[in-house]
Amino acid sequence: METQWEFRRILVAFDGSEDSKRAVKAACALAKRLESSVILLHVFSVPVYAYGGPAGVPAISVESLEGTAKRQATTMVESGLELARSEGIEAKGELVESGAIAEAIVSFATKQGIQLIVLGTRGMSGLKKVLMGSVSSGVVNHSLCPVLVVR
Repeated sequence: METQWEFRRILVAFDGSEDSKRAVKAACALAKRLESSVILLHVFSVPVYAYGGPAGVPAISVESLEGTAKRQATTMVESGLELARSEGIEAKGELVESGAIAEAIVSFATKQGIQLIVLGTRGMSGLKKVLMGSVSSGVVNHSLCPVLVVR
C-alpha cells in the first residue's frame, strides 16, 4: 500500500544565509505544486554580556539588548517574506526567541502541526561541518515530521 504524503503546512527556517534563501525558494516551489501554506520561522537570541561598565559609564540594559535583537529579527523575517513573495507565495512570518535553534524549530513545528520542515545545510553561524551544519543536523535528528535540507 502506497502512502500519500501531504505537505499542506510547510515550515521554512530562515536566517538570511544563502542556504536559507535557497530553502525559501524550494519551499515556495513545493507550496505552489502542492497548494500548501508556508510559514517562515526565524529563531533569534538576545546576546549575553557580562559587563557592569566602568565607573561613570552606564551598563548596557537588558531591555536595550532585547529590543535590538527583536528589531533585527523582525527585519530578517521581513526579508524572508519578501523573498517568498518574489517566488509568488504569501508566507506567514514567525519569530521565536531561543538559544537552542534546532530545538526551537522542532518544537515550533510540532506545536503547529507542520508536515514538512525545509532548511538550508548551513546557516549564518560560520561553523562548518562535513555534511551539514549543527542546526540542520539537529532538526533532522529530532523532528517528528519529514525534513528537506537544501544545499
